[in-house]
Amino acid sequence: MTELIDAAECGDVNAVMQHIDQAGARTPGGRTALMRAAANNHVACVEILVNKEARLQNADGWTALIYAAMNNHIDCAKLLLVETRLTINNRWDQFCLGTTALMVAATYGYDELVSLLTPHEAGMIDSSDSTALMYAAKEGRVKSIALLAELEHGIKRGRGITALMYAAVYDHPAATRLLRSQEEGILSKEGWTALMYAAYYNSIGCVHLLLCEAGVQSLFGWDCYGSGTTALMVAASRGLTHIVRLLKPYEQGLKDAAGHTASWHAQHNAYDGYDDELPGGHLHILALLGDEEDNRVPPPADRVTLIEAAISSFIDLVQGRISEAGYQDPSGCTALMMSAYYGHTEIVSLLLDKERRLQDCDGLTALHYAVLADKKDCARLLISESDIRDANHRTALDFGLLHQRDALVMDLLDDLKETGEAPLDAALRLGHTYCAAFLLAKRSKLNYKHGYTMLMIGAVLRDESLISRFTYQKKMRDSNGWTALMHVALSGHADYLGYFLADEAGLQSTQTARFERPFWRGTTALMIASTMGHTNIVEKLVETELSYTNQYKETALMHASEANRFDCAKLLLEETGNQSYMGQTALMKAVMKGNVRLVGLLRESEEKMQDWRGQTALMYAARKDRVNIIKRLTKEIGMCDNSGWTALMHAALNGSIGAVRQLSSEVGAKSTDYCMMHPPGTTALMIAAAAGKTRIVENLAAHESGIFDSRGNCALFLALQHGHRDCSLLLLSEARAFDADGKLCFTRLQESYQMSLDAEEPFVACYNSIREDLINILFLSTERSFSTRLLAVLLSHSEYRGLSRTAPHLLDLLWASILGESETALDELDDYLYELEESHPENACIVCMSRQPDCVLLPCRHLSICSSCADRVYTAGSIWKCPHCQAIVENMFALEELEL
Repeated sequence: MTELIDAAECGDVNAVMQHIDQAGARTPGGRTALMRAAANNHVACVEILVNKEARLQNADGWTALIYAAMNNHIDCAKLLLVETRLTINNRWDQFCLGTTALMVAATYGYDELVSLLTPHEAGMIDSSDSTALMYAAKEGRVKSIALLAELEHGIKRGRGITALMYAAVYDHPAATRLLRSQEEGILSKEGWTALMYAAYYNSIGCVHLLLCEAGVQSLFGWDCYGSGTTALMVAASRGLTHIVRLLKPYEQGLKDAAGHTASWHAQHNAYDGYDDELPGGHLHILALLGDEEDNRVPPPADRVTLIEAAISSFIDLVQGRISEAGYQDPSGCTALMMSAYYGHTEIVSLLLDKERRLQDCDGLTALHYAVLADKKDCARLLISESDIRDANHRTALDFGLLHQRDALVMDLLDDLKETGEAPLDAALRLGHTYCAAFLLAKRSKLNYKHGYTMLMIGAVLRDESLISRFTYQKKMRDSNGWTALMHVALSGHADYLGYFLADEAGLQSTQTARFERPFWRGTTALMIASTMGHTNIVEKLVETELSYTNQYKETALMHASEANRFDCAKLLLEETGNQSYMGQTALMKAVMKGNVRLVGLLRESEEKMQDWRGQTALMYAARKDRVNIIKRLTKEIGMCDNSGWTALMHAALNGSIGAVRQLSSEVGAKSTDYCMMHPPGTTALMIAAAAGKTRIVENLAAHESGIFDSRGNCALFLALQHGHRDCSLLLLSEARAFDADGKLCFTRLQESYQMSLDAEEPFVACYNSIREDLINILFLSTERSFSTRLLAVLLSHSEYRGLSRTAPHLLDLLWASILGESETALDELDDYLYELEESHPENACIVCMSRQPDCVLLPCRHLSICSSCADRVYTAGSIWKCPHCQAIVENMFALEELEL
């Protein structure tokens, strides 16, 4: 760095004046002294340097103004307005190419800077088509939005996304309220509204504010939703109970372009919070939607209600609508609940006396909402609601533990306990049983999972006194929807099974739980016991839980097979023949684990079954190279999957040499459809060549060489294409093969090589490395077959017999040349042909030069062509000209042969 840059960074005005002659110098990253001064808010230095270094940009396109904007240095920015409209040219953090100083200020909510820069940079867009207003909307910068909305509202990004849609996606209700009046009703390219995006991203407050858009249906498909989708369908497919309740009055009964209602989406297009498919659907949403009648109400007018004012944190509007206190929307939600959820403490204080202890449709209070959103100040204001239980008999503190708000819940419990009272005792006294279980688990050093009840803790600890005291907690669930019986099945404490069997058998989990392995939604106690190998528990649960399936349609037998639990599997054989959501059977799972005993147990019942891709247990074994299992599944040899692939092909792809040898009876088979970039007509050899499986290629080359797929590619071409030299060398003999169009493979390789020379492709390097071997094998191996074909063509020629009678010496010389009988054969043939040419009479036919001309052309009367050539030359539809004088021939006649 220079002395000037150092001085500017430190704000040393005198040093800046002293070294002003160094103006324009830069750091290795391209920063100037002006940029350093602006970044550090040295106004006096900026004032000195602005005339020398203004509008210079560093390596990423940053200007001194952008540095000032990034750090909210308003006084420096005022001096640097000459740099407005310059943009960065490299991505940094959330900023794209084309970002302006105004966009930076709007992102961080530097309102004074936004006001300063708006006249200069409003309306500009970056490389992602985003405006400063959109940046402000993403972050919920309300004041910046108010400054920018008038100039930038209505601008759309890429897919037609507006600032209002961004506010809805990122759940900024106040920003949504500001932008609603100017961008309400605008559609994205797919025809989605801001309300649909709010529903998709579970932005509850924004859904409240955008109900004026209810009833709109999308124009085109997006993600997993087709055209005609509504916000209610989106919420139903994602299992969002609160939003479904809000939207149902306005959109129930509507159908998308495929004729599907919201109920259909809840069942057949269902996704959880992790965007994983839920094959069983959202049963609670189906129950909530019912039959979806067509008696819809029109969307509400664009007016501010008390709930909307509370969500948006407009306290003046709340005070003006205070007469609406106590109103509950279709979900049962109140203004107090929403203000608690968004952490608006002033509004909570204002509404507390009017809406305290009200509960929504799920029994949740405002305290439940505050705890769920982890809003500590609001929760403390609402602590008087801590004794109220929701529809699942959980207090707000218990509810908080279920949603992993441990720190907040423990703080609230400290506020509630009496002086000197232990937290565990306070939790038991006040009836916060989940809190008590949490504390007891910590004391007992259990691997606590959120939402354990005291009954579950008692079952895991084998504490009969706890079990007896909390028997009323039977059928209660933890945060994964597990019951005490499921925890007993996990721990293997069969002696306490009787406490829970009658009440909890047949119940299934509601969420995915992850221990050593995941237990998906819909898991039963029998599945858990089968996985853990607790045979004694399996024996007792078989009668009540047999044939249940989880969200992926997996049975207890499949769990036992996947976990290698042979003894448990023997007890569950009545479940054979079932297939999971992906079509897998217990046999396939046993094959993947390599359990030969289980394969023997299940083979008779599940052999020849195919999964959703048409793959069999044998194909699973082939992929894993399970030779011992392949020997037991011989009835599946020859079967193909949906793409026509055999077990041999799967073995070839995975380099399973033992399986390839065991499946030799499948050689020669060709695929029937595309699979993993392989076209129809693919063989096991081609698959191995493309994958570079040298040992497999060596094993199959003798059986499948010379075969071409539907694209005209052979195994040699694929090996070269993927740069597998060793495989290519094993397949050199394919260079002499002819494809279906009669083209020599070697010719195809040469053409591909020429086309690929300008590209850095593996094909070029691999081809160059084997070129000499390729040429040698081609000419050494094709000489005999080429000669044989040539002989066959010559012998079948129509004039061959006549030539053999009239010119036998000529034929002898021809055959000698073709067959290479002597080194001088070609010279002898050339000399003889020259002699024949010299011996022709001068007045021979001008065309064939062998026969006498006997055809007179009229009107020129030239005799220069024989009648045989005339028949071929002067055909119907052609222009006849004399070969001697080029005159137009109008007619001709043949001279009669004179008889002497």
